[in-house]
Amino acid sequence: MARQRTLEKERLFEETEKLLLEEGYHSFHFQALSKRLGVARSTIYNYYSKKEELVTEYMMYVIDQIMQRMEKAAAIEPFEEKLTAFLRVWIDYADIHQSLQILPVMDHHASPLVERNVERLFSFFGTLNRHVQLLIEEGKTSGHIDRNLSGTALNAIIMSLVRAPNAKLSREVWVDTIYAVLTKGMSPG
Repeated sequence: MARQRTLEKERLFEETEKLLLEEGYHSFHFQALSKRLGVARSTIYNYYSKKEELVTEYMMYVIDQIMQRMEKAAAIEPFEEKLTAFLRVWIDYADIHQSLQILPVMDHHASPLVERNVERLFSFFGTLNRHVQLLIEEGKTSGHIDRNLSGTALNAIIMSLVRAPNAKLSREVWVDTIYAVLTKGMSPG
């Protein structure tokens, strides 16, 4: 009997992300993933019995990375550097937004693991929103963001800007541009 290959979690999740982004959730299946990984489909089943389990575990893995970086960013002073650090995190993980859009079509009750992960993912949205709102309020208090602007609107604008395609710009140019628009507007001078 041949020995089963083991999978590194990072590689499994990396290929899961690529396949989700390229093919979408409905076309995502273990056969295609096993080919990408060079393993038998049964090897993946040794770890996850359903695609919902793998996909939500991948999402949680990425969310945990985002949360760690956001906690570090929240401790940075002064405000200018904190906002820049937050923008870097959100831009670095902009693709997760596309992956998270599959949550409404996913079977949330596929297994107890999926149920727990979906609950944690929705909790993450609340935490992310609180981080953004606190950052906006700090910017208003410190005079970097106009007090008269709606925090809810700014939150939506920030998230939309982060997700906007920017293939021709470096990360630093994108961060600097978003930062400048948020803190100075688009008027010259």
